[in-house]
Formats: sequence, C-alpha cells, structure tokens
Amino acid sequence: MFKGKKGFTLIELLVVIGILGILAVGLLAAIDPFEQLKKGRDTNLRNVTVEYVNACTRYYATHGESCPGENQTWPQPILMMPQSKPTPRL
Repeated sequence: MFKGKKGFTLIELLVVIGILGILAVGLLAAIDPFEQLKKGRDTNLRNVTVEYVNACTRYYATHGESCPGENQTWPQPILMMPQSKPTPRL
C-alpha cells in the first residue's frame, strides 16, 4: 500500500500533546503568578519601611529629636456607640 511513512500516527500525536501538557503544568507551578504578586507586595512594604526608617534617622540627625508621632500614644478606640432610644411598637 504505502511505500513510505508520510505522517504521524494518532498515538504519536497524543503522546507529544501529553508531554507538552506535563511540561506546561510544571512551568506554571514554577512561575506562580499569585506568588509573584505576593513577592512584589512584600518588596514594596519592605521598601516603604526602609524609607520611613531612613527619614526618621535624617530627622533625628537634623533636629536632635525623634520623629513626630513616634512616642505619642494612640487614642483609645470607641468601645460603645451611643445608643438611640428604642422606637415604640404599635
């Protein structure tokens, strides 16, 4: 019938597609986009913190006192909101 092989068999194509699928899953697991976003947020937070510490250091070097607000106490949270009078039921 055919003297030469002119194409791939269905099994060969399925095996190649399966191997490519396994490689794609491994690549997505290695480069997790949500993990990359988390690393970006962590890096941003670290940079902001370092900038704040450096600013306080420069302020202390210039003014001879700590940054304003560093030694202040925070106001106490409001534990209870004033309650309104209950409406009478008819």
